[in-house]
Formats: sequence, structure tokens, C-alpha cells
Amino acid sequence: MSQNNSIPTSPRDPSRDPSSDPARDPGKLAAELQHRVAFEALLTQISTEFVNLPRRAIDGALQDALTAMAEFICCDRACIFQYSPSGTEASCCQEWHRPGLNGFDDALRSILRHTFPWSLAQMLRQQTIYVPSLDDLPEEARPERRAAQLLQAQSYVVIPLAFRGQPLGWLAFYGVYEPKRWTPEDLDQLRAFGSIVAGVMARQRAEAALQESEAKFEQLVENLQQIFFIYQAEPYQLIYTSPAYEAIWGMPAQRLYDDPHAWLASVHPADRDRVIAETERRRTQGLSINLEYRIIHPDGSVRWIHSRASPIADAGGQIYRIAGIAEDVSDRHRYAQALARSEEKFSKAFRFNPLPMAITVMATGEYLEVNDAFCLALGCRRQEVIGRIFWQGNLLIAAEQLQPIREQLRCRGSFQNLELHVRRRNGQLCIAQVSGMRMDVDGQAQVLSIAQDITEARQQEIQRQQVELTLRQATLDAQVANRAKGDFLAMISHEIRTPLNAILGLASLLLEDGLTPAQQRNLRMISGGAEELLTILNDILDLSKIEARRLRLEQAPFNWTLCLRDVVALFRPQARAKQLSLKVVLAPQLPSQIVGDSQRLRQILKNLLNNAIKFTERGEVQLSVQAQESQLLFCIGDTGIGIDRDSLERLLEPFSQADSSVTRKYGGTGLGLTICDRLLEQMGGTLWFESRGELGGRPPPDWLLQGDSALLPTASLERPWRKTAAGRSAAGASSPAPAKSPAPGSRFYFTLPCQPALPEAPRDVAVGLASDGSGDRLGDRSSDCSAVSPDRSGSWAAIATPSSLQLLDELSQPPQLQALLADLLLPAAAGAEEVAEGEAGANSGPREADGAAVYAALKASPILDLSTFEQVRDWCEDAIFFESLLATYSSDASTQLEALELALGRRDGGAISDLAHRLGIASATLGGLRLALLCRLLAGAIAPAPLDWGLVGAIAATLRAEYQAVVGAIVQQSRSSNSSPTVGQL
Repeated sequence: MSQNNSIPTSPRDPSRDPSSDPARDPGKLAAELQHRVAFEALLTQISTEFVNLPRRAIDGALQDALTAMAEFICCDRACIFQYSPSGTEASCCQEWHRPGLNGFDDALRSILRHTFPWSLAQMLRQQTIYVPSLDDLPEEARPERRAAQLLQAQSYVVIPLAFRGQPLGWLAFYGVYEPKRWTPEDLDQLRAFGSIVAGVMARQRAEAALQESEAKFEQLVENLQQIFFIYQAEPYQLIYTSPAYEAIWGMPAQRLYDDPHAWLASVHPADRDRVIAETERRRTQGLSINLEYRIIHPDGSVRWIHSRASPIADAGGQIYRIAGIAEDVSDRHRYAQALARSEEKFSKAFRFNPLPMAITVMATGEYLEVNDAFCLALGCRRQEVIGRIFWQGNLLIAAEQLQPIREQLRCRGSFQNLELHVRRRNGQLCIAQVSGMRMDVDGQAQVLSIAQDITEARQQEIQRQQVELTLRQATLDAQVANRAKGDFLAMISHEIRTPLNAILGLASLLLEDGLTPAQQRNLRMISGGAEELLTILNDILDLSKIEARRLRLEQAPFNWTLCLRDVVALFRPQARAKQLSLKVVLAPQLPSQIVGDSQRLRQILKNLLNNAIKFTERGEVQLSVQAQESQLLFCIGDTGIGIDRDSLERLLEPFSQADSSVTRKYGGTGLGLTICDRLLEQMGGTLWFESRGELGGRPPPDWLLQGDSALLPTASLERPWRKTAAGRSAAGASSPAPAKSPAPGSRFYFTLPCQPALPEAPRDVAVGLASDGSGDRLGDRSSDCSAVSPDRSGSWAAIATPSSLQLLDELSQPPQLQALLADLLLPAAAGAEEVAEGEAGANSGPREADGAAVYAALKASPILDLSTFEQVRDWCEDAIFFESLLATYSSDASTQLEALELALGRRDGGAISDLAHRLGIASATLGGLRLALLCRLLAGAIAPAPLDWGLVGAIAATLRAEYQAVVGAIVQQSRSSNSSPTVGQL
């Protein structure tokens, strides 16, 4: 390869040294000729080795050639750098150096093309760079000098490598141990070597490009879903076909290589002759082929093929190849057929649609098509509409109505439910509801619209609005009348109750005078009738308050078991009179205190128990309670007459009973269940019932899924107290008789939210005072404890600590007290409990303990439990609040004792029980356990019938002295703890 011999020279260049002229020394001339012959032989050997050398062996051959040349010219280091395909950088692809020298470091092995601008400028001009000494480098070659110093070179020569004017890299030789001197003849020989290396590198690049091109072609045709094929024209044979042929034709490609006409065997018989004739004609005429035909796949399916082929001519215009593509267009044919069917369906749906439809040009509004319903609705012919401009309006539709349609089409491409006032050809005015959407057909924007005559619907809407307005006014009038009725009933009930109370009071006083039996009987009839009338008035008053939303429910903590006890004790004589068994069954783990309205719970229990006993002639009535999640579930079952299916739906309606005969036989107004249902609804509970396998009321959603499995497991409950044959109580029976479930009659269920009193109290005590008499609120003194609302007395409400209740229960166990505790229906101790009364007439024997014996047994109990007292003191946190608490207890307890003595004088058992219960709870809270136990015994002595008023009086007589002892103990304990002197005023 010819190179330009522009070579930098220096004073030490051998070509300029006369002493080195070989013509003056025949020996040197012979040596130089021998050197040239050896160099030519080396070049010939290197060139021969690269002939027909496989591409993968080229790199090794280049390394061998570089080594041989470097050793031949006696240099110390040599390398070949090659430009990247982009030409922006160069990297060392071959390197040689003498032993003891280091190779190229990473900084010099790969460099950017413009790192050495001075050398690059000369190499671009295809000039050889010869540097006999680094001192000969010009100032602009500073990067080259630094690189040569890193390589420890004293001199070097760089041969640019190019092929057909395309730069490929460079070839460099270095003198390290001493400067190397190269004559022009030496440089010519190195350029000849560089030409061989450049040719090899160009061949290597061409083969790599060809291999990459073949790989790309192979990847392309291998992944084409179309069949790519190449045929040789003469002789006609297949050169190449892509793998898609086997997938589409279902035949091996080798068969096509063996027989170039084998593909015709799969062509559908109906298309084969046409395909053969057309293919031969166009091939012989040198024309392109474009055919669609069907083939039969080996699996039996028919496929559509679209084949295109074109002839390829050489430089002389002679066709020597045919290349083409064939593809499976079966899906396109199916889509076309489906589109044709869809268009046919649309055409039929458009034409025969019962609603008026039209197609218009969006830009101009010209009618393109209307259906028969359109013409029928407007009373015109199709020819009169086609070609008319919709946007201009006409006698049928005013133009100003069309503006909203145009706006919505422009903004959204559709419009919906727009109303147009249309005048038919006969002059009749109608209202049409129109919807439409834009669609593009053959590049033209069109509008498909559909209309519906809503004239009759609009008239009906106007009539409906007028009716609703009338009904709304009638409802308001009815509500006003209902409120007036409620107010009237409340006023009348209040006015009638006043004289009724006087009648009942006077009747009670007259019964205490000496009257004849007939007079007493008549007076009792008068008193009974007045009580029934008072009950009716109370029910009417409650119902009117509920309906008028004037009934206010109390939210205060109370012991619901005491409500249960009082109600059961009230109805036990009535059950005995009818020889009915009245049972109470409590599930284990029931809370004793909940928050709510105790009076309304009593009212609900009274109504339901009264109905159960009233409508039961024989058998039993059972009251069961169990806990379900955050609710208490009450069940009152009986073995009575049950409820007819027809009466279930209306049983909760006011003044409703099963039938009129029930009212005549059993009495009642039919308001009790209604009031219970309305009260429970306000209290957050619900009421439902079942009888004879049918449900009524408002059962919970999951009740139908639970069925009988949700009933109380009465057979598994144990009875902690049962009566012996002698009538005395025995504890801890080893084999209690399980209570049997009542026979099917009717069951009434109701739920009550079971919100425990003071659920967040952090200590064992939670006491709240509503008022200390001065008007200052004393509750809410700690953020950790909720205050308790006042009880019915309006001043004191307390909940005893668990420790005090536990101690109180332990003190209730001496044998001397069991005779009294056995008659308590619902003891305060927590746990499973069943209290069952036997058949009517089974009365207990005479008690074997009197008040003196009881009081003697109580002397062993502490007057003031110090641990409970100190807990209350710690909870109060400051002395002022604690003193207010003690003062309030003293005042309230004294008042309750006075009220209890008055109730004892008039033998008011209900008041005695209530006052004893409240005084006992308050005393137990502060630690007065003996006084609390006496109050519990007093409340329990009221329950049985007939009452032993002597025993009641004996227990009540000890309360005042015991109260004084509790107050004295509190004062003494307060002084010993350095309390304020004001405590002594207790």
C-alpha cells in the first residue's frame, strides 16, 4: 500500500549521516541487502498466513505477526490500536514487549480519538510519525511526550492504518532501552507491514459486519409470522423459505426444497386452477404476483392466504430470482365477514327500530337516512326528509332548540336525553327526548340520533308532582293532628290520674277501717278498677310521649339483677294463684352493673311477665338471661296459648291483640307490647318473639341462622342454692336437677346494650357525686375515671369496689344467715345462677333465725373495712374532695334512714327494699360492710310472701345504731390519718 513519505528528521537521522552510507562499505551493503531479503521473506510469510484464514483465528495471527516484526526490527515494544465502529475512541487490540517491561496500563489501553491532537492531524494525512528522540517532539505534542514517558520510550514510530481511505487505527514501535534509528528504507518496510495489517483488519470488520447482517436477517425471517421465500428462476427451485411455512401450511419445509411446486397440493380445489394459471403466466412474463386463495390445513381447517412475489433481475436485466411473502389472512376475512353481518344487523335494527332514528352529516346537518318510525312519528314521507338540513330547523323543530345539541357534539362527541318540542305534520305538539353520538364513516363525521316520545310521561310526571304535593300537605296536617292528639291524651291522662290517685288513696284508708266483708269486697273492686284505669292511662301517656319524641331516658349505672328480683317478686303471688311455676335462669359471667334506665327496664319486664302469666293457664313461665357480645339477651317463655300466625305481624301495633276474644277473656288494651317495642328501640335494643315455629317483631339479622341453638342452655346451668325438704336452704348441691325448657307456647326476646358501668376506671373503686348540695359539681375530678350519674334520690350514686363486694359476699356465708339469703332471688355474687320456684303452694317453712340472732352473728364482721376506705381516699387524690364525699354520704344516709323508718311505718315493702339497697351500696363503697350486709338482709326479707314484718322490723331497728357506728369509725380513722378537722363534723 503506497504511503506518503513525509517523515520528520533530526540531526541524528541515519539518512543524513555520511558515515553510515553503505556505498562506502561493501560489507555493510551486503548486510543491508541480506536484511531486506529477510524482511521481504517475512512479509511474504505473514501475508501468506492470512490467506483463507478463518475469522476466529485472525486475532492470534495478528499477534504472531506483530511479535515476529518487532523482534525482526529489534524494537522493545510494539502495539496495534484499532478505532471503534463509531470512530470516537481507540483501543489496544494487540501488544508485544520485551521481558522486564510492563504492559499498557488502563489509562493508555483505551483512549479517546482526540487525546493526541498533534498525532491525529498527521495520521489523518496518512503521514508516518517518526520520533528519534522525545526532545524532537514539538510543543503542541505535550500529551504524546507524557504518554511516551509512561511507556519508558526514548524513540518511537507510528504507522497509520487505513483501507480504501477509511482510517482503521495505527501501528506503533518503541525503543525503550536506547533510541532506535530507522532509515527511510526501514520505514517503507514498516509501512508495507502496516498495509498487510490494515487489510486484515478491514477483512475482519467486513466479515463481522456480514455475520451481523446475516444474524439480523435470520432473526427477522425466523420471527416473521409471514412466509418469506426466494426461488431461483432457472432452473426453478427453492433457495430459501422461512419457518413460518411449516406453521401456516402444516408441512415440512424440506418437502418444498425437494419439490418447489409442493405447496400447490394444499391449495383449495376450487382455487387451485386459478392459482396455477395466474402464477405461471406472471412468472413467465416477469410480472409481480398478488393473489388471495384458500388452502386446506392438515388439521382440516381452511385458511386464507395472501401471496405477493416480485422478480429480481441482474445487471443485464435477466431475471434470476423471485422473492416474495405469503401471509395468513384468515382473521381478516373473518373480521370482514363479521363486519358485513354487523352492518346487516345494524341496517335491520335501524330500519325496523320502533323508536325514531336518523343519520345526519355532522358538519352540514344533512339528513342521510331515517327509519320508518321517524317518518311515522312526524307524519311525513322519507323522500321529504332526505337531503333536508337538520341544523336550519323547520316548521317541525325550531332552530333555537338545536344549539345545545351542536355544543355537546362539539365538546363531547355525544348528547343525551335532550328534550325537543316537536310539532307533527298534523299540528299536534309533542315532547321528544333525543340522544345521539358521533361516528366516522369513510372519513366523514356523521351523527346517529334516536328519539322517544315522552309527552305522556311528562303529563304523568306533572300529575305525580301534584299528587305528591297534596300527600305532603296531608301528611303535615296528619302530623299536626297527631301531635294535637298526643298533647290532648297527655293532658287528659294527667288530669284523670290526679282524682284516680285520690280514689286509690282513700280506698286504701277505708280498707284499714272496720268494714263489713261485703263493703271490703266492693271497695277492693273499686280499688282494682281504679288501678286498671290508672295502668291504662299510664300506658297511653307513655305511648303519646314516645310518639311525640318527648320521652327522656335516664343514663345511669344500676344493678339490673335487682330490677329482675323486684319484678319477679312482684309476680310470684300471681303465679302461685294460677298454680304456675315461675323460674329465673341466669347464664354465667354476667355483669352486675350496666348503664341505662332502670325504671324502663322494670316496665318492660313487668309487661312481658304479666302477659306470660296472664295467657298461661298451666305449666310454667321462665325468664332467662345471657350475654351476647355487647348485649344482654332476655327471654320470657311460657306454655300458654301461643300466638296465631295471622296475629304475628300486627302484634306490636297499638291497641292490637291476637283476637277480640282474647281481650274479652284476659283484658288489656293492647298497648303493652307496643310500648315495650318503642322503649327498646330508644334504648338501643330490639324486641321479637316466636310461637308455633313462626317469628314476629324485629329479630336480629343472624337470628334466622342461629335458630334454637341460640336459646339459653338451661339444662347446663347449675343452681347454687336449692331448698331442702324441710324448707331450709342448702349450698353446694353436688347434683342439681337441671331446669327443663318450657314447652312450646310463646317466647319473647329482647336485647339490651350491655355497657358496663365505668369501663375505664383504673382502680378498684369508681364513685361519682352529682352535687354536694352547694351546686358545685364534684364528679369528673380525675381524667382516668368517669363520674357516675345521680340515682333516683338525686344526690348519691356509688358502685362498690370488687374487693368490698367480695368481702361482703364472704360475710354472707355464716350458717346463721343462710336461712335469710336463701330467699334472695338474685344475690349480688357473680356467676351462673338459677332460681326456680316449685309448683304453687310450695311455701318455705318458718324461719329459724330472728333479728337478734342475726345481729349477734354480725358482731364478728368489721364495722369499717380499712382497705376499702383507704382505696376511696387514694382515688379522691385531694382532701377537699374526700371530705365532700364523706359529708355527702353522711347527709344522704341519714335522710335515707328517716325515709326507711317512714316506709316501715306504712309497711311499704317496695320503698323499704329500694332504700335498703341504696343505703347498702353507698355504705359498702366506703367500707361499712356490716351496715351493707344488714341492708342486704333487709332487702331480702321483703321478697317472700307472706312477709314476716317482725323480722323486717328487727333488722331495721339495728340500722340507725349501726349507721352511728360507721360514722364514728370514719371520724376516728380520718383523725388518725391527720385529716382536716372538718371531718369531725360528721
